[in-house]
Amino acid sequence: DGIEMTHTPSTFLCALLLFISIQYVNAGTCYETGHTLTESSGVITDHVGPGNYQDQDACYWTINPTGSWTSVTIIFEKLDLEYDFDYIKIRDSSNRIVANISGWILPDPLEIATLPVTIFFTTDQLLTATGFRLRYTANTCQQPVGGNGYCVSGEYVCRPGWQGSNCETAVCSNNCNGNGQCLSNGTCACDNSHLGVACQYEEPTYCSGVTNLSGPNGSFVDHTFNGMQEGVTYLPGTNCTWNIDTGLDSPVTIWFPRIQIQDFYDVIFFYDNLHRRVAAISSSGFPVAPFTIQSGNFTVEFVSTNYHVYSGFEMEWMSVSTCPSSCSGKGNCIRNRCVCAAGWAGDDCSITAVATPVAENSVVSAILTDGEWRYFSIDIPSAPSLLTVYYNQVTYNFSRPFWQGGSSDFYLQRGQFPTPSSRIGVGVYWWPSRTMTVGNPDGMYYVGVLAKEAANITLSWTIGSSPSSSDTNEDTQPEESSSTSNPRKKTSGNWLLWVSVGVGIGFFIVVMIVSAYLYQRKKNRATAFRKVAEMQEVPSLQIE
Repeated sequence: DGIEMTHTPSTFLCALLLFISIQYVNAGTCYETGHTLTESSGVITDHVGPGNYQDQDACYWTINPTGSWTSVTIIFEKLDLEYDFDYIKIRDSSNRIVANISGWILPDPLEIATLPVTIFFTTDQLLTATGFRLRYTANTCQQPVGGNGYCVSGEYVCRPGWQGSNCETAVCSNNCNGNGQCLSNGTCACDNSHLGVACQYEEPTYCSGVTNLSGPNGSFVDHTFNGMQEGVTYLPGTNCTWNIDTGLDSPVTIWFPRIQIQDFYDVIFFYDNLHRRVAAISSSGFPVAPFTIQSGNFTVEFVSTNYHVYSGFEMEWMSVSTCPSSCSGKGNCIRNRCVCAAGWAGDDCSITAVATPVAENSVVSAILTDGEWRYFSIDIPSAPSLLTVYYNQVTYNFSRPFWQGGSSDFYLQRGQFPTPSSRIGVGVYWWPSRTMTVGNPDGMYYVGVLAKEAANITLSWTIGSSPSSSDTNEDTQPEESSSTSNPRKKTSGNWLLWVSVGVGIGFFIVVMIVSAYLYQRKKNRATAFRKVAEMQEVPSLQIE
């Protein structure tokens, strides 16, 4: 249709070459793997520098200090592994597993009395993280009574919950915070409403059945954990209903400050006062734009399957009448602030929005709040064969997986402000830098950006000749609505077909090369994995 959404070819090629170069340069080997450390103290880490460790890796280090030592103490200074898939296994001289560590919670210091000690690190074929760093110290003192402490440089250090010259007296952390009973072994027996080592957390509270809520505005969560929704997931098979009565005969804005439920399977349904379904929401993290329900009395229903569960959601509602002039019927009311619809601005959304002019080859910046529209105008001074608009979201949340999308949408329209349903081009991809091109532009073009969460953006544009301008005088103006159309004859596009074929063949060759390399890499490591697997027969002991 004349509109082309691209990640620029140079960006794509650079990313591809970077991926291949990383695979070849860091061929899955840990830092100093296979070394025997003979010093009385030292540091072991999976890699040096920024970035993550490699997948499908199998590494090991041996700690065997020279001299007469009674034990070795290992203290983790950093730990960030894919939980339950990537592991650190620590074995003593009898090949007994004394620790099996995964995840990101730093374990207590570990003292091992039989030397040498071997550290094994294995990773699976999928996700990676930033890795680990540990420090070891060779000791001359024996373990404290009952193993309630550890030795560092010849001195006892008691573990939490123990005290005394030989770590022989049990104590409870913070006296169980008044939420449990301190037992003789120094552990807390929490009451029914608390949990944690020191009974510091409240038991989660999950939604169930039907809950009636009222008021012109309010909020609720599907479950709580220590006063917030994070930390625990909702339950599989959840079926909860909230009946909400605002007491006002005006539309209601719905907003989700936080949401993470399983896409397509777990759904939040909305029904009006006649119990007609008016909306259905499902999102595993992508921000949901605010929307309005026309009834002041409505029902919310949350249904989850028995499959994967996530951290849940927090929902807010607010009667539009509580905002200035009810947002003039042209926006949503969020926390007593009007978030105007496309084409409108002002505290009460009564002012026609004004677009910020953007000059050719210049860059404009803007900071957007959640739910806000911002407009930019591009005045084409002549009749070039190509318009290219560059958009970049500076504060993109890279921790969000790419399949969940970005946090702002980028629209383009000729002659009028764009909306999600009225535009000639749209950029809603996950990549924060996007490029949109228009063939044979003329007149005024408008860019609209809809922020689904706070965002810092930049925008620029250029005009020039299309790749086919030297071969033909035909152009590729997109077909638009009748009010903005400028029908022109289209090129045959044969050159584009051949370019596409060439790119396809090149991509296929690259995929085959990378696949062959990965296969060989896996084959070369088979021996190392078998060796590690043979040494993993002893049941695991998870260190919390």
